[in-house]
Amino acid sequence: MDGEIQLRALERKAATVGSQGGALSDKEKKTLTRAREIEKSGYLFVEERSNPIFEAAYQRALISDERDQSDGQPTTNNPDRTYTEQLAPSPNKTQRDDATNELIEERLFATEEEAIAEQLSIEQEVSNINNQITEVYQEGMSYGKPSRFKYFILFSLAIIVDAVDFAEITGFGYFIAKTVAVICTIIMYLIFWFTNTKQKKAANYQQAAQDFLENLQKNVAHLERRSVQIARLTGKLSKNRFIKKLEPIKALRGGAASAIKIVRRNPASKFLGAAIANLIPIFDLMPWQVIGVWLSYRDENETYKDAATVASYLLSEAPAKI
Repeated sequence: MDGEIQLRALERKAATVGSQGGALSDKEKKTLTRAREIEKSGYLFVEERSNPIFEAAYQRALISDERDQSDGQPTTNNPDRTYTEQLAPSPNKTQRDDATNELIEERLFATEEEAIAEQLSIEQEVSNINNQITEVYQEGMSYGKPSRFKYFILFSLAIIVDAVDFAEITGFGYFIAKTVAVICTIIMYLIFWFTNTKQKKAANYQQAAQDFLENLQKNVAHLERRSVQIARLTGKLSKNRFIKKLEPIKALRGGAASAIKIVRRNPASKFLGAAIANLIPIFDLMPWQVIGVWLSYRDENETYKDAATVASYLLSEAPAKI
């Protein structure tokens, strides 16, 4: 009864403000228009049953149908009507059925168009996500390993410096040994300075991948909700050959982005520390230049491995089927 009371109140409000709707809000206009359609056609969609006004309009249509059927039943008290006339459907009921069929067809057509458009939109966004994941993954795997040519030169210079330092201990050619050691050390540091672009990109890639994964997590969660909604809708329209079933979208687990451990490494600082240690007379017995180059090589190699690990992790956390 609450729905009937609300419907009558809405009708009285519409009548008092004039035939043009007057002060009725857009929502009230749409509700009243739809209620009149239901009352006229006698058809109520499943999702509209939760609205008490629409349910009240539907009950009115049922009562009207029962009244029409009782009026159209054959009676023996009226001899003027033939048996065929008694069995013929009433004009009002025929018009109502036609209007119902037209309304159903219009609603289904609109729903199918919306479903197809939404499916195409989801598929396009999924394709964009896959392309972005592929690009980020390929970038992480593209760093490879440190340049062999670069470290061949560095190790060669390091061996020369350490050999000169050893000769310096013997007291042979002190000035020449120091000059050669300083020049080689400067050359080596400049090589590290001008060739660390790739290593910096690999180090920054980890932070960029973490930010990308955070945004991806939000986008995929939104896409998952949309795919569930469209799956429910297309389940009712499975006979339409243009509507196909979407693969389920797996949301990223919570905290996936925070699991990426960002490690900052600086190969040049390792070499610089070894070069400083090599200047101290007590410590110059050790091959510090070779040790510094080796530590720098290991740092750079680990940086590239970290980038590849992050790329593989990103690929594993991405939706499995989309």
